[in-house]
Amino acid sequence: MVTIVRIILIFHVFTGLFSQSNSTLWRVGIQTNRLIKHSPTLKFNQNGLGAVLDFEISRQVDGSKQWHHDMNFPSYGIIAKYLYLGNPRFISGDAYGLAVFYNFKIKESKHTISNFLTGTGIAYNTRIYNLLSNPKQNGISTHLNNMTCFEYRLELKTKYKWNFYTGIGLSHFSNGAYQTPNLGLNYVSLLLGISDKKKYKERVADSTLFKSFWILGVNYGYAINELETFGGPKFAVQNLNLEIGYSYRKYNIFKAGIDAENHQFAAYVQSHDYRAASIKEGFNQGMRYHLFGGHEWIIGRSSIETRLAYLLNHNAVWTKFNFYSKIIYQYYLPIPIVKGLSVGAGISIKAVWADAEYLSGILGLKYKL
Repeated sequence: MVTIVRIILIFHVFTGLFSQSNSTLWRVGIQTNRLIKHSPTLKFNQNGLGAVLDFEISRQVDGSKQWHHDMNFPSYGIIAKYLYLGNPRFISGDAYGLAVFYNFKIKESKHTISNFLTGTGIAYNTRIYNLLSNPKQNGISTHLNNMTCFEYRLELKTKYKWNFYTGIGLSHFSNGAYQTPNLGLNYVSLLLGISDKKKYKERVADSTLFKSFWILGVNYGYAINELETFGGPKFAVQNLNLEIGYSYRKYNIFKAGIDAENHQFAAYVQSHDYRAASIKEGFNQGMRYHLFGGHEWIIGRSSIETRLAYLLNHNAVWTKFNFYSKIIYQYYLPIPIVKGLSVGAGISIKAVWADAEYLSGILGLKYKL
C-alpha cells in the first residue's frame, strides 16, 4: 500500500510539472553530512564527514489560485541525491535517493532570499545489516527505504541568471520497521550550491474575508512490521483515528483526536505464550489508544501534518514509551456529490522517542463543516 501511495505522489508531481505553462527551474549543490547518533543502541559511529551531490528540477505555481499568492509562489518538483555516508564505508556504504518536494520562500531582502524545503521519497542504501558481513549496521536492514528530507537555504543574489546558496539540511532513512533491525539513520548537512533564479510574480492580496471553520476527519492506516528476529515473520499494524480540527488561519488547522492502534505482533505473542486466555483477549491486549494533538498545513490539495500523541492505556503490552510523534503527507480530492467532503491518500511516518516504529499508507475522509 505504501509503495502504491509513493507512486501516486510521484506521478502527481510529474504531471504537475509538465502541465504548467511556466519554465522549469533547476538547482545543483554539494553537501557535507554527519551522522546523528540518535539512539545509544546504534552500534557504529561515523568517522569524519560524508558528502552529498544533489540536483533538482522544479516548477513554480502559476498564480492561477489565491494560495499561490498567499504562499509566495512556492515551487515543487523532484530532487535526486547521491550520498557518500562517510567512514567506515564498509558499514555505512552509499545511498541514492529520489524525492518529491515543496519549496517555500520565507523572506526576501535586497541581497538574500530564504527558503524552506520539505520532501519525501525513496532511497537505495548499498550497505545494510547482515549477521555475518555487516553486523554493526543496525540502523538499516533493507536496500530500499524511505527518505525524508528538510532543508533551510539562504540564497545570495547575483547579477547573473542564477544565485549562490548555503544552508543546513536533515535527511532521514528508514524502512518503517518493515524489516529489522531498523533504528533509522539521520544525517545533518551543510549546503552549498547554485540555483536558477525564480520568477516571482507580483502578489495579489486576497480581497475576501477569511472565515474560520471546523472539520471532521477519519483516517485508516496500514503498515507491516518485522519485530525481534531478522528475517522472521511480519505482522500488520492497523490504525484508525477520529479527529476534529479548527482552521484558525488560512491554510493552518489545529487538530485533536483519538486513535486506536492494533499491533498484530503483540496480539499474537499474548495469544500464543499463554499470557492471554483467548485469541480475543490477546487481540485486546495488542490494542493501544492514544489522545493526540496536531497541526496541519494546507498546500493546495496537499497537506503536511505534524502530530504528538499520548498513550491512554498504560497497561498496553510491548510498549516502551507513552508518547509518539508523526509526520503525515496527504493529497486530497474533493467528492463533487457531497459539498465539503474530500478523500485523501498519503503516507505517515511514526517515531517513538527517536526510533522509527513504522511507515504506513493511509486513506482518509475529511468533511468541512
